Amino acid sequence: MIDDNTFTGTIPVLNNASDMSIFTAGHNLLTGNLLPHGFYNSIEIIDVSNNMLSGAVPMELLVLPNLEIFSAGVNCMTAQFTELICSADALQILILDGLHSSSSCRSALPTRIFDIIYVPSQSISSIPPCIYSLPSLTNLHLSGNGITGTLPTDATLNYGFRELIISTGLSYQKLFKITTGEYSI
Repeated sequence: MIDDNTFTGTIPVLNNASDMSIFTAGHNLLTGNLLPHGFYNSIEIIDVSNNMLSGAVPMELLVLPNLEIFSAGVNCMTAQFTELICSADALQILILDGLHSSSSCRSALPTRIFDIIYVPSQSISSIPPCIYSLPSLTNLHLSGNGITGTLPTDATLNYGFRELIISTGLSYQKLFKITTGEYSI
């Protein structure tokens, strides 16, 4: 864990880390792309939030067989969800709030205003319907990404789903009915 430091540079390729289960490098000054190689099937937690990473979130990381938590919010990244996300069976917590809102992405703001999530552009293209029913997903955070489009009129969540946070930027053209087991929200 290298959280809460002032490390700079890129995330190194992690050779000989086939037994590593946790990689946290949040709250640093890391730059460059988050590359999928170097993360092995044993990884359970990846947290690279609050950095200056760029490029797209690699969908290959989200479907690693043991990955339970992925957090990359507040960076300079984008996410182009593909159908590959529908195979993220182990994923429990996905946090991509303010994916493109790191202070290094905010050239349009004259000063930094605490940690308010600034949405300069659309960071996430769309949300595939399958994401709501991933078998292990309990928390989905996609706020502050400028997502446009419509929400599904019906979404069946798994029984353990606890948090769905998708505020800011969605156009609600129809009512969104969420069903978790026996409960409707």
